[in-house]
Amino acid sequence: MIAGALEACPENDTPRLEPAMDIRDLFKRFLPYLSGVKRSALACLALVIIAPLIATALLWSFKLLIDEVLIAGRADLLLVFISIYAATVAAKILVEYATQVLEANTVERIVLALRGDLYAHVLSLSPGSLG
Repeated sequence: MIAGALEACPENDTPRLEPAMDIRDLFKRFLPYLSGVKRSALACLALVIIAPLIATALLWSFKLLIDEVLIAGRADLLLVFISIYAATVAAKILVEYATQVLEANTVERIVLALRGDLYAHVLSLSPGSLG
């Protein structure tokens, strides 16, 4: 049963909460919907892991820009560090965009499969069983 479903106790007619579904039961129920999108889900996972690494590289390149160019006074390295910083920003923007698009695609495909199964189930029910 779903968490929070009320059921009357026969002893004193007070409502009683059903126990919540175990997380393992939820995984078992929805894991088949992940089978069609395993590759895109793994790609999403990889991009989610890569994004903080790129953000760290962005901060590190900014630190190097401050330390090597501004504090050390080496203006000849300015173009090099600005190009590294720009490349890192471009990579961050690209990874964030790819993550957003891939996540949306993956989630929409899962929802489509779930919705199709729900409609197939509702259509298979007898009209008298709906109350």
